[in-house]
Amino acid sequence: LATMLPQGKFIVIDPSGRKKGSDKTAIGHFSVYDGVPLLDDLDNSIMTPGQTIRNALRMAMKHGTFLIVVESVAYQETLLYWFGVIAEQLGVAGIDFVEIYPGGSSKNSRIKETIEQLLELETPKRKAEILLADSIRSLVITQITQWNPLKTDNVDDILDLLGYAPRVIVTYSHLAAMRDALENEDF
Repeated sequence: LATMLPQGKFIVIDPSGRKKGSDKTAIGHFSVYDGVPLLDDLDNSIMTPGQTIRNALRMAMKHGTFLIVVESVAYQETLLYWFGVIAEQLGVAGIDFVEIYPGGSSKNSRIKETIEQLLELETPKRKAEILLADSIRSLVITQITQWNPLKTDNVDDILDLLGYAPRVIVTYSHLAAMRDALENEDF
């Protein structure tokens, strides 16, 4: 993958609170290769909404990414409004800010499916569904080994990002596509 240009890029955010003891906010950058998302950058810490927005914008600029997707459940939806306000104040233009919903399945069902996708190895007859950069792999494995499907209070912020990635490709591929993809002969 190191020599290939990605077909697209996007950032997914799983917002959380900023109080002591809160879950961490996870901001994950994905590059898309042959339709498969690769989590290749991660910011996973307790952040204020303002820090979340600034960190996501920095990540977008670092990677040349023009799509930021925010999990929109309850209050989290308001983060999209503030993305627009802060981006305008900073003079940042050309980035699409969109929402993603969990859909009809429970969080544990989505995460179980994500873990299954991660554990499926690529074979000549089946390609991988989600890829991890080497620098992130151990963090994901830690969350997988500590995740308990019988509990609802798991630490699963990174797993949640991974669960949304395939849905982002299906829903927003037109926004995630590389702006210069048509000039790329490999596309």
